[in-house]
Amino acid sequence: MNNTTSSVFLPKMSTYNLEGQSIAVTLTHNPFDFEPQTLFSLAARKNKKRRFLFVSKVLGKHIPSDPFVPLLAGAALAVQFLKKLHQVDHPDTFAIIQALKSHEMTQSVYESVTSRSLITLPDQTLFIGFAETATGLGHAVFNLFDQAFYLHTTREQIPQLASELNFNEDHSHAVNHRCYPLDVNLIKAAKTIILVDDEITTGNTALNIIRAIHSKYPKTNYVVLSLLDWRTAENRANYSKLEQQLNIKIQTSCLMEGQLEVSGDPVNEPTDQFNQPVRAAIFESPVDPDEKFLNLRDLVPVYSEDLAGNKNVSPYLLLTGRFGLSTLDNQKNLPLARELGEELKRDRSGQKTLCLGTGEFMYIPMLIAA
Repeated sequence: MNNTTSSVFLPKMSTYNLEGQSIAVTLTHNPFDFEPQTLFSLAARKNKKRRFLFVSKVLGKHIPSDPFVPLLAGAALAVQFLKKLHQVDHPDTFAIIQALKSHEMTQSVYESVTSRSLITLPDQTLFIGFAETATGLGHAVFNLFDQAFYLHTTREQIPQLASELNFNEDHSHAVNHRCYPLDVNLIKAAKTIILVDDEITTGNTALNIIRAIHSKYPKTNYVVLSLLDWRTAENRANYSKLEQQLNIKIQTSCLMEGQLEVSGDPVNEPTDQFNQPVRAAIFESPVDPDEKFLNLRDLVPVYSEDLAGNKNVSPYLLLTGRFGLSTLDNQKNLPLARELGEELKRDRSGQKTLCLGTGEFMYIPMLIAA
């Protein structure tokens, strides 16, 4: 991939060339003056709905990362939300942004953020993180707040439970989102719903879940938080239309806004295949794996099925937010992660260790790695 960047003054344009496609990104709002390459790169993909994707450098997804970087990305989104919507300046804002830009002092900055008192919002608030890339991001945002609740959507099917909310992500390879709160009152009682995603292109996914929520548990206040916001004027008008139709308020906040212009024809043929068997690369050198299983507490004894009907019989960890989480519940996560980290340290060798989360399971692996 080749890319070029124009003048330092807004509007600032970067052009990315991806296997026959040219994607021009023009920044229109950049409150913390991030360089685009600090937050993302672009990659081609074989998908008829959108032939490229933004690869975040601050999510801890797809690209190995210092675990404090994605945790601080969530904190950055939280402090920007506080500033824009509540006119509150968080004392660690400058340090958070500098740590994200430089990748220096990330641990000490995160420890400073988490040592402060939690922030109480004026209304009972439910944070919802979007699967699969923003489950950890949403949790990291929620982590700064008191008397709040967190729930993340899932692409996974859990046959033993009924999904309380169902909606679609139109441009995704796997469009269906589900929500499995064990206590539906966390949705019913919320006065404000805050949706968290890593990137908004059309904004339709947020509108779809707002419609789903409003049809069962009407609210008046919705907020959409994202690292990146690429909505067009038409997309933004759709938000205003839904506000008028449902008599609600939808506010947005992000770290970077801009416009996209896509031209050219991609070289790779798109595919609709999903969950198809793939031929894995074979590692020729002999490997003697040393496996160790840790027994965890607070499990939800249900299994999941993928789109091909394959069962995963492993139980879920309750504290991930998949089934709903209160601020009080969330306070168990850091001690649990430290306990697991200390246990794993006894088996470590060498200078570097990869703590690998799987799919939607991101936040707790980040804490363990931290």
